[in-house]
Parts: sequence; structure tokens; C-alpha cells
Amino acid sequence: MGTRTSTLILRVRAIALAMLIVAVGLATDAAAQTSGTAEWHRGTFLTGSVGAAAASPDTRLFAGTGLGWEVVPRLTVEGRAAWLPSADKPTDFVALLNVAVPLLPGRRTGPFVSGGIGMYRATIDSASSEIPEFYARRMPAGVARPVFQDFMFSCSGGADLFATRHLAVRPEASVLAVTAEGDRRWVAIYAVSLAYHFEAHGIRGAIGR
Repeated sequence: MGTRTSTLILRVRAIALAMLIVAVGLATDAAAQTSGTAEWHRGTFLTGSVGAAAASPDTRLFAGTGLGWEVVPRLTVEGRAAWLPSADKPTDFVALLNVAVPLLPGRRTGPFVSGGIGMYRATIDSASSEIPEFYARRMPAGVARPVFQDFMFSCSGGADLFATRHLAVRPEASVLAVTAEGDRRWVAIYAVSLAYHFEAHGIRGAIGR
């Protein structure tokens, strides 16, 4: 592993740790709020995410965006796109259709579980000495940078931590299972999203606009 890759991994870990500290602080503050009354209603939200993605043999930065629809109190549908850039390797791309189940709808701190299906696009440098076996056995002869587009499914858990009736911070941990020809490659993602809800949320507890 080169010096640039090692430096990138250290920076990713530092960013992930800082985001975790912020998320824990927000969760603690949100849990301390007093209860009131609120009425749930459907809505649309936009997210932007940053974090880290870990898959053998390296750890990469993670950046993503998504558009979601709160259909009923315990069902949210979201389309997501994400990029996994690297200092010395081609960027991977993820497209995902996700379904989430809020466990405590209408709360300022709202944990959820989710799952989805999608596509994982990876470009592999055939000259690299660190090609995962998942791709190595499928490498075509004579192609310098083959592109693999594989089916995947995901599962994750996290929480929406509302700072206002429109804005929420969302720490989330996910596992992606990329599949091809009966084999799987696992990718763990640790991210924090900023979600903007276009419709004001009725949320239990004192909260600003």
C-alpha cells in the first residue's frame, strides 16, 4: 500500500471519527428534549452524504446524494447515488433504490432500518497488484481497465436527528453485498448525511423552524 493511500486512509478515519462524535452529541441532545404532540404527514427530502467505505484491500472516501419520499409513517422510498473516489485508483459508482422503515416516526430522534437493491460499477486497473479476487477471476485478457457492473443489495441502520423542522443529520452504517456468478464482495459504509425536508415536519419536542 503506497504512501498516498495510507495518508488517505488516515484522513478518512479522522473524518469518520469527527462525524461520529458530532452525531453522538446531537443524539444525546435530541434524546433530552421534552415530549409534546405532533402529526405525521408525507413529504419529500434531499440528502447529501460523506463518509468512508471499507472493502478489501483498501478504504475509500464516500460521497453520495439521494432523493426520498415519505409515503406512510413507517415506509420511506429513496433513490441514491454514491461515488467512492481514490487517490490512486479509478472511482467506483453505486446506484441504489432503497426502502426504509422508521421505527419511531414523528420523533426528533428517529431510528430506522433499511434495505435496497441496485448496481455497483467498478473500474479495475489490470496493472494493479491489489485486485480483489472477486474481480481478478473475471478479468478479460488484453483490457487495461475493464469495467464491471454488478448487481448488489444493501442493508443499513441509522437515525434521523432533526435540528429544525426541515433539517436533519443522519448518521448511518450500511453493508453492500455485490454479487456476480455466485460470488459476493462485501463493502461496509460509514456515513453522515444532511437531509433537507421540503415540507415542515411535525415533531414531538421543542424545536426551531
